[in-house]
Amino acid sequence: MSETKSDTLDELVSVKAVQPSAGAEGDRGNGENEQGSAQVARPVKLSRTARNCVGVDEEEGGPSFSAASSPMLLGLPGSLLGRVWPGERVVVGMRTCKWLREELPAFVERIVLQRKRSAPETTGVDPLVVRKDLTRFRHRNQSILLRMAGGREILTVNSLFDGMAMAIPSMLSSALCHLDLLRNRIGDDGAERLAAVLGTCVSLVHLNLGQNDIGDEGAGFLAVALSECPSLMHLDLARNRIGNEGAGRLARGVEKCRPLVHLDLGGNAIAAEGAGRLAAVIGHCKRLSHLGLGGTSIGALGTARLAEKLKKCRNLTHLDIAKSGIGVGGAGRLASVLGECSALATLNLARNGIGVVGLRSLAGAFGKCEALAHLNLVGNRMGPMGASRLADGLRSCKALAHLNLAWDNIGAEGAQYLSEVLGECTALSHLNLAWNDIGDEGTASLAKGWLAGGCRLAHLNLAGNFIGAHGASDLAGALGCCQGLTHLDLAGNRIFAEGAQQLAGVLWECGGLSHLDLARSGLGPGGAEALAAMLPNCPSLSYLDVAGNSIGVGGVQSLALARAHCPSLSHLDLTMNDVVGEGPGVLGGCSHRAMMASLTRI
Repeated sequence: MSETKSDTLDELVSVKAVQPSAGAEGDRGNGENEQGSAQVARPVKLSRTARNCVGVDEEEGGPSFSAASSPMLLGLPGSLLGRVWPGERVVVGMRTCKWLREELPAFVERIVLQRKRSAPETTGVDPLVVRKDLTRFRHRNQSILLRMAGGREILTVNSLFDGMAMAIPSMLSSALCHLDLLRNRIGDDGAERLAAVLGTCVSLVHLNLGQNDIGDEGAGFLAVALSECPSLMHLDLARNRIGNEGAGRLARGVEKCRPLVHLDLGGNAIAAEGAGRLAAVIGHCKRLSHLGLGGTSIGALGTARLAEKLKKCRNLTHLDIAKSGIGVGGAGRLASVLGECSALATLNLARNGIGVVGLRSLAGAFGKCEALAHLNLVGNRMGPMGASRLADGLRSCKALAHLNLAWDNIGAEGAQYLSEVLGECTALSHLNLAWNDIGDEGTASLAKGWLAGGCRLAHLNLAGNFIGAHGASDLAGALGCCQGLTHLDLAGNRIFAEGAQQLAGVLWECGGLSHLDLARSGLGPGGAEALAAMLPNCPSLSYLDVAGNSIGVGGVQSLALARAHCPSLSHLDLTMNDVVGEGPGVLGGCSHRAMMASLTRI
């Protein structure tokens, strides 16, 4: 085969070495660190070939580096790699990587083959070329991670499968551990080709086939192959076309994957029947910790069938059944088993039509989940009474750190119920109450609750809540004690200039504040000037959104001037602010290159 032909794969993939896992590094760490300390004065030189590969200036004449007691990366002293091979550097082309490995005295733990952004989308790859190039990476201490995420040419991917099929029997069967083919539209035909490869991948641990247009037929091919993957721990088939029949076939394959810890089938056409077939085998996966069925149609009946088997998953930490139509009935059946899921840390029940009655059942179960740290109930329209029931259940959730109740119509009354208990949730750091119509009255209640219990929030979202200047003033009084606040979203309210002034007077005390969203809040020029005065005192602020506030030319110029005294600010959104036709000149003398690079178009 010609040399030109063999270069085809180099044009399609980029290669980079990956830092060894903590366990692998730990196995060698003691010996290497001792060796490193004994070689402090020993220089390491690179040949001209290696210098060209890693981008070292040839005029340096082969720089020397001492192996100090710095962290080991890829089996080499960090002081060396930090100079000649930065961690973010991608070495383009397989042959280049091979040269590096010959030049550098490293035992590379893993190699990532990742599709290049500039790769041609209409050129197929000869399977023989793939086989030849893949076999270059054979090494007893090495594993292969293959990522072709985002490919658009089915010919390329299928040719890759064929090449892998030829290479695996001789080399890859013990090396391929991570296969990521997200968004490649391989379809049922590609799934059949891939299945022929997977049967010999005895070391495969991670398989991601999300968004690949795989249907029931393709799921059947994969199921047969999965039963022959004894090491598989992570399987992602989210957002395909898998229905009840495909789910049943996969269930039979998954049943034999006893090490499986992560299973994601969200976004598929799985209904109650498919959920029942999966439930029949989930109980056999004793190590299962992550189950994703969000965006399916399992409904109340499918949830009931799953609930019966979830009791056996003692290690389950993450359960996602958002947007699955579980309704009141499904919420009740789920509530009956949540108390037995003692390890559950993340629960996503967003947009399921649970309502007040469903919350009444679930609230008591939440209190029994001692490890519950993330709870998502977005869009369940629980109303004030549902918020009341939820508040009672949250009193026992001492580990709760993230609570998302956006679009739940709790109103000012519901905010008051929550304010009485949020102070008792000492671990709560992220709270999302966006679009709940809580108004000034509800904001005042929340502020009192935070002041009484001590505000430990890092992330607060109150967007779209009809909060006015008075509510902003009450909120400012509470935020002054939130020393750890990093993210504040008040977009879509009507705090006006007066509210902005109150907030600006206290937010500078939140030294770690990095994200502030005040878009569409009626700030006007006065609010912009208040924020401009605050910016020099916010050393960590990197994101500021004041779009749609009619701040005018004066407000834009004030913020642009203040931006020069806030070097961390990398995103400043000034769109839709009544400066149309003024052009970049509105920034005056502050329109130097660094500032212009950080400003969103006006």
